[in-house]
Amino acid sequence: MEAENKFQNFKTFQECAKWIFESVNILDVTASSFIIINSKTQVVYKNENINAAYQGDSPKFDTDGLQPGDLFECANAALSKDGCGTSVNCPNCVFRNTIEKALASGKVTTCEVVLTLTKNRMLALKAIINPFIFHDNKYAAIFITNIYDTMRIRMMSRVFFHDILNLAGAMQGYIDLMENIDDASALKESIPQLKSISSQLLEEITTQRDILFAEQGNLKISMGQINIREFISVLRTHIQGLLATKACFVDLPEIPADETVFTDHKILERILYNMIKNAIEFVHAGEHISIDVELLEKSVRFSVHNNGIIPSNIRNMIFQFGSTTKGSGHGIGTYSMKLLGEEFLKGQVWFESTEDKGTTFYIEIPR
Repeated sequence: MEAENKFQNFKTFQECAKWIFESVNILDVTASSFIIINSKTQVVYKNENINAAYQGDSPKFDTDGLQPGDLFECANAALSKDGCGTSVNCPNCVFRNTIEKALASGKVTTCEVVLTLTKNRMLALKAIINPFIFHDNKYAAIFITNIYDTMRIRMMSRVFFHDILNLAGAMQGYIDLMENIDDASALKESIPQLKSISSQLLEEITTQRDILFAEQGNLKISMGQINIREFISVLRTHIQGLLATKACFVDLPEIPADETVFTDHKILERILYNMIKNAIEFVHAGEHISIDVELLEKSVRFSVHNNGIIPSNIRNMIFQFGSTTKGSGHGIGTYSMKLLGEEFLKGQVWFESTEDKGTTFYIEIPR
């Protein structure tokens, strides 16, 4: 009876929740992260596990009116000085839109979403949003589960294994063909195709391995001085197989013979390889893509350009895990560019896409 009377005396939900949750403590021992928001989508409560979800460290009730994106340190929210809900990318946020839909309808709503956090971190989550009324004010309880492992398994089964099997199948086809060729010259003509397929196969496997290591902070890098002209020449050789798939061409820059940059050449090549691969997806047979190198005083800027246009509704998601320049949500190439280029090469990765100039991806790294 005493507890019931105390419950009735609370004037705000925050006071009531604080008393209940600190008395029972059940929400701090659940495996899920848990927040409660008010009608303005401000966080009024978060349990202990929310800290593990976004690696922050703030008290449970002293949230200072933070929005969910501010709490999780969303990279898009950080683009605006006013935080979550006010940046140019916020109108397309699935998480915010689902929360607002649940508050408006009063119905339990769920969503699965990938949030790109600051410092190139990523949070893949499933949210169950349960609206309720307290003292005529709207609130929503949101249970949040990290589903990164589930999403990676989906990605591996839908994309990685699909691509690997396609390449392995093509390789097997050439081998079967070669078994039936008696002419030595004709047999020799098949070798470049086999080498190209083999190179792509190794690239796919190595990329997946390096992304896993990078996300865990265990990727080993090997920094050294590289000659930029020689690097571009080797890169051109390695992308011949990609160019052949679309019968397209690449334009290369003129680079002075003695220009160098101190970096990990394998990681840089992988980033540019993915940029080139994306560019080739947008061109038709006989068209050109271009690689450029801008030599600045303290940095070197590499870029890859094509005439295609990235749809405006997916531009803010390009560097998210599972996103793609085609918008079908099945790739990790752009995600790996950002992760490897900024966290390991200490550079900056971005893109520009306009109707009149096409699309250009950039990576700028220190000299």
